[in-house]
Amino acid sequence: MIDFITIADDGPVRKLTMSNPSARNAVPRTGWVELAKAFKQFEASDQRVLVVTGADGDFCAGADMNRGVIAEPSASDNAARMRITNSAAIALHRLSKPTIAAVDGVAVGAGHNPEQGSSLRQQRHRRQRRSSVWRDGGVQWPPSS
Repeated sequence: MIDFITIADDGPVRKLTMSNPSARNAVPRTGWVELAKAFKQFEASDQRVLVVTGADGDFCAGADMNRGVIAEPSASDNAARMRITNSAAIALHRLSKPTIAAVDGVAVGAGHNPEQGSSLRQQRHRRQRRSSVWRDGGVQWPPSS
């Protein structure tokens, strides 16, 4: 499988791009681990700000719930999946450096996590945000003050 994220450094700025364009950048199960690792690597880096964005005009359509990828979940499967998802949200929330969510297109479901966990949100005119109620739970952090 192709990596879900790409990282590019430009001086003190690190840009993290989520890329799964065929699913509007929905995060595959392994993508949450990639995100958590990338946030921790940014914290340890010399870069001073992180910009989180999505590829091809969409931010993030949440978790990839393609039934071909994820079998019908049990309660314990749901809990395990949410622990993985939450690890990325918590890693972002704990960063000591500023983060910017550059949001264009969709930001739905668990796709709110990278947006809400960022210090600032820059929203384009195409932004489409939907409120969601997750039967499996979820994490959204208020902006840091």
